[in-house]
Amino acid sequence: MKICIVHFQPPEYYPPIINICNFLSRKLNGANLTLFTNSVNELKVDLPIEKSFRVIKLNKKDNRIRRFIKVVYFNLFVTFHLFRLRPASIFYFETTSSFPVFIYLLFYSSKARLLIHYHEYTSPDQYKQGMLLDRIWHFFEIKFLYKKASWISQTNRYRIDLFLRDYRFDNTQLLKVLPNFPPASWIVSSNGVKGRTKSAPYRIIQLGSISTRHMYAKELFDWIREMDGLFLLDIYSFNTQPDIILYLKKLNCSFIQIKGNIVYDEIPGILSGYDIGVVTYKATTENVIYCASNKLFEYLSAGLDVWVSKAMLGSAPYMRADCYPKVSFVDFENLSGLNWKELIDRENLSYKPSPYYMEMVYDQLLEYLK
Repeated sequence: MKICIVHFQPPEYYPPIINICNFLSRKLNGANLTLFTNSVNELKVDLPIEKSFRVIKLNKKDNRIRRFIKVVYFNLFVTFHLFRLRPASIFYFETTSSFPVFIYLLFYSSKARLLIHYHEYTSPDQYKQGMLLDRIWHFFEIKFLYKKASWISQTNRYRIDLFLRDYRFDNTQLLKVLPNFPPASWIVSSNGVKGRTKSAPYRIIQLGSISTRHMYAKELFDWIREMDGLFLLDIYSFNTQPDIILYLKKLNCSFIQIKGNIVYDEIPGILSGYDIGVVTYKATTENVIYCASNKLFEYLSAGLDVWVSKAMLGSAPYMRADCYPKVSFVDFENLSGLNWKELIDRENLSYKPSPYYMEMVYDQLLEYLK
């Protein structure tokens, strides 16, 4: 039983694909698993799948022609190997990974089971405004691949509903929810949090990309400065935008530090040194509004309180205040009115470990791949 996974974007930017690779490599014979993906110049994650092809190296400095040549090469490379391997199952992620699968299934549509997953929800209008190649490939998804698929997943029920609004499916049972949960090994037990003391200065962590355009970065930075050392903020990011660097330089606040890159497997150890994790996206698209970020579950697994932008309605099912760590909506546009004392108060509350871990949702995926 040969299984091919196609993931155009580098895994370093998408922790869920790292978790899926780890899970499948443990559960299946590694000799039957093949991953096609790409790499970046930044820190590289080691993947457990022996047959992992890092086909091209993506570089933000590439011009359009160079990037186009790389994309064409990736598609040719993957198409050739799909025909060579003749997999029983193909699992591709996002529209950018779909074209080699389309070419292969034109000839072997009855020979392979097709699974599709979307890290993000993309509306029809976003496709129209996006890259030409993505528009073309998405056309083939709608006309051909969706009809061949036995599994199409989004990260939550909200996004499934949006997907159903955009496209008609005779068989809605093929639509699945595949959340972005961390490994069960990340979840801290009650003994793991007993030794932690929560007192000023309270340490806040921001994991992942950060910008002033799509996130409430300025608002958070200004508030940290106003708190005058009561809160400290550390930023770990592959992708710190220049506007962040310039604003922090202008702000000149010693309570905010950019720590740089972080290896995915090191996250649990890093998180153990913090009290609060923040998710600060602005409600610029439906994708963000109906999102429950993987960072929410990573913070929660480590026993951190989580402050989520109130714009992210997709996170509503995970709010909790009757135990700790708490998960709370925060109005990052009005931090001056934030009742932070109430948010961090744990009086008469007991510790409840995170109930969200990848193994609980990937078992159903494994059955479909088999």
